[in-house]
Amino acid sequence: MSGEGEGGGGGAAPGGAPPPRAAAPVAAPPPRAAAAPSRGGSGTAGAGTTGGTTGGTTRGTTHGTSGGAEGVVDYAVAPPPCSTAPPPGADRETGCVGTTHGTTPGTTPGTTGGTAGVVDYAPAPGATPGAAPGTIRGGRPRERLRGYLEVGLASLANGSIGVMVTYADMPASMLLCLRMAFAAAALGVVVLVSGSWRDLRSPGAPLRVLGISAALALNLIMYFLAIRSTGVAVAIFLSYLAPVYLAFVAPRILHEATDRIVYVALAIGLAGMAVILVPGLLLEGTRLSAAGLFCGWAAGASYAVYLLFAKSLRGRHVRSTAVVFTQSAFTAAVMLVPGLLAVSAAHYHYSSTDLLMAALLGLLTTAFSFSIFMDGLRYIRVQHASIVAYLEPVSAPIYALVFLSQVPSGWTVAGGAMIVVAGILVILYGREQLEPELLG
Repeated sequence: MSGEGEGGGGGAAPGGAPPPRAAAPVAAPPPRAAAAPSRGGSGTAGAGTTGGTTGGTTRGTTHGTSGGAEGVVDYAVAPPPCSTAPPPGADRETGCVGTTHGTTPGTTPGTTGGTAGVVDYAPAPGATPGAAPGTIRGGRPRERLRGYLEVGLASLANGSIGVMVTYADMPASMLLCLRMAFAAAALGVVVLVSGSWRDLRSPGAPLRVLGISAALALNLIMYFLAIRSTGVAVAIFLSYLAPVYLAFVAPRILHEATDRIVYVALAIGLAGMAVILVPGLLLEGTRLSAAGLFCGWAAGASYAVYLLFAKSLRGRHVRSTAVVFTQSAFTAAVMLVPGLLAVSAAHYHYSSTDLLMAALLGLLTTAFSFSIFMDGLRYIRVQHASIVAYLEPVSAPIYALVFLSQVPSGWTVAGGAMIVVAGILVILYGREQLEPELLG
């Protein structure tokens, strides 16, 4: 997520599937009960049948007939581990799904026939052979790739924020307000047409949407205050500590373990970030204050909270457009009064260029980028997404070179290369997405 800083195009600030259900208790099938004596001769033997249920647990029902009277015995059986490859053309979404019926027919005339049905099953897409029943070991590789591409594309789009802010003379607080207003207006149409506004009424969604909206507004305000107190370089670095917080917090809140490669990638990515910011530190000097450091830390922490809420909402299948619409409208309302005060104090007069930049910021770097970023969180771990988002500060100097003719320094190129390496490590060696637990 990105905030607007004062002047200069240098800095850009940090910006599902349902959870695995617990397997049903497994009970041994009760002994078969003898049916009433047949009136018209021996009854026909029944065959046991099993059918798959959610989470990989199956329920078998044995039918037997005795002179036309049907006896039914229900029992629950857990399928064996997923150890066979899915048949060609299989298209299953989750867990181990029972697909065939019981095979042992009953043999005693006039009694309830049939023994426990044999479960035939196939692993879900992305399931690791030998995994526990109902355990989702990750989405399809194609979906995982989609998640990385969406998060990466959103981050590259947000890298252009610094250039747009440079072209605008509007006070930053009003620019932010209009940016969010344009985004809310555009997404409002999408939400109405698609009907995604109904997602906001799903259980648990309203409070989470309120939480993510407050986290975004706090992130943008704290980042702006950090720039004023400590300078752009320090503010950006502190804001991008969010992945560090997520590495330790996500396992406890989302029950989404942080794999080892994340720590390696974090070390490389943060080192690359520090290298990029060296020129800024040398030019600005170090202006440290307790208030400035706190604002920078708060910006990073609120961004981490934002990502946690986003991940939780995607886990509940709340579409990203509905969430981004709500948080944009919320932030625009919060920033309206500060924006008007800033305009009045600066005796500012609106211009067509400033309004165009506000519209581009709202449509490209908010409505579009925020929506696809959040959608990508459905398919990849939130820790991975926060590291791939480091592409935002890497791409910012490229936009500055193309549109502002600002040649990046050797420090910027070296640091950017380190960040790209960190992202590649996560994509190639990071563990696949596990089904997240919903935030309580």
